[in-house]
Amino acid sequence: KKLCKVYDKRFEYGCLTVLEGILAGVFPKDCPYVKNLKNYEEPRFYRFLK
Repeated sequence: KKLCKVYDKRFEYGCLTVLEGILAGVFPKDCPYVKNLKNYEEPRFYRFLK
């Protein structure tokens, strides 16, 4: 479902910040952080998730 499984403990896992995630292009295109960004492309593997 494209949902983070460790959100509550994200700082313990060393997850990216929102800015780092946007710059790295790791969010699905329907993510609220990026859905209004022009030219944002999600990683290809998200196309295979349901």
